[in-house]
Amino acid sequence: MRRCTSSLDSERIELDVVVIYISPSQAFMLFAGYHQFDDYERLDFSFAGEFTCVDFWTQTVVAAKPAMVLPCFANCKFSGIGEWGLRASLKPKDVLRCLDDPKKMYKSGLRHPIALSSLTTDNTDGLPAPHLKF
Repeated sequence: MRRCTSSLDSERIELDVVVIYISPSQAFMLFAGYHQFDDYERLDFSFAGEFTCVDFWTQTVVAAKPAMVLPCFANCKFSGIGEWGLRASLKPKDVLRCLDDPKKMYKSGLRHPIALSSLTTDNTDGLPAPHLKF
């Protein structure tokens, strides 16, 4: 297998895997879209130490399942991934599944960016109407 990069919308190459550099809250929203509403499926992610740079997207190619990893030391040191960054890999069809109907997530109260709650904020802001009845 050869590796090359291209933007998704250019359609210059047929993709085997899509690799996304993502924050934890973005990862939550992405994978909530993958399995939250239709065809629920539990996703399990593994840790392989410094080998994760290759392991996670290879797992997506072989098992045809989404993968997500913490960045390895080399990612943090040389590629500029922040301390809180994650990497996710999906098959192109699964990216579409994640983004299929974000209105469902919005209606259930899942939104990005995730608003923080504190003693000085109104915790009901952003909740859908059915939640406010309680």
